Formats: sequence, structure tokens, C-alpha cells
Amino acid sequence: MVFFKNQGSVNRIFLMEGYNPLRLKRELVDRKEKTLDILNVKYTVRVDERSRSMGLFLRPAYFPRCRMVHDFVVEPQEDNILPRLYAPSFDHRKP
Repeated sequence: MVFFKNQGSVNRIFLMEGYNPLRLKRELVDRKEKTLDILNVKYTVRVDERSRSMGLFLRPAYFPRCRMVHDFVVEPQEDNILPRLYAPSFDHRKP
């Protein structure tokens, strides 16, 4: 980990680790680009191979903090939610 546990709360940075009052019932734990987009992850931590330094890098594909979605489907079967979310036919960028 780059930050100490729960350091995001101290520095007012929303992290995917540690305590988060907005934690989802069904967590999206993988780090696929689609997951990072949906969870509004704005920065990623990477190591610059040349300088061997670590830093925060802006993800240009992140979603805004709030957006309106007009076309949605309610999936009644909990076991079908994540497979449907990661199906190639699901376009997470479509409002």
C-alpha cells in the first residue's frame, strides 16, 4: 500500500482501500479498466520505470462524480449482476 490504512480519510482522499462510508454491498474488487471507470477512480498509483519513483497518475477515462443515466436494467438475480456488468455487450459509457 502506498498510503497507511485509512489515511485517505485524514487527507480527504477517497481510496478503494480502508474505511469508506460509501462502500458498496457488492464490491468490485478487480482492477479492470471498466471497474475503475464505474467507481470514478480518478488517479492510479504507478511506478515510473525510468526514474524508479512512484506517483499518482490521472486516468483520463474516469467518470465525473455525478452523472445522469437514462437507459438502465434492474437485474433481479444477484448472481447475474457481475457477469452482466462485465459482458462485452454492456457499454458502461452510454448514458
